[in-house]
Amino acid sequence: MGHSRIFSFQLQFKRGIAADDALIDEVICVVKNGGGHVTEKSMGEEDGEVFATINAETENPRVFWRKTRPKLTAASLDQHLKGVIVVCEGENGWDDYLLLQHPDASQKIDRLGRDS
Repeated sequence: MGHSRIFSFQLQFKRGIAADDALIDEVICVVKNGGGHVTEKSMGEEDGEVFATINAETENPRVFWRKTRPKLTAASLDQHLKGVIVVCEGENGWDDYLLLQHPDASQKIDRLGRDS
């Protein structure tokens, strides 16, 4: 098993939709059920669009991502979110972070390696 890693989930709400605490709590439950320990939750706004960021730490990143990823596409999330961006620390922390999910299909998606 590798060392502990931090994942960051950015929930991008559709334009005109306010941040929904119940939806954020649903994602936090997905993270916890996948084996993550939530370390931070914050809200922000950019160009009139609201987003929430949830950071979580896990001792087993590959298993955590395998359990968490499918649940991020649940119908209840898709109704309110423009997309979810997920990044994970790399071997050297955030200096070589991995982009694991992005709503823009032109973005290159990374994979967690065997040592992750």
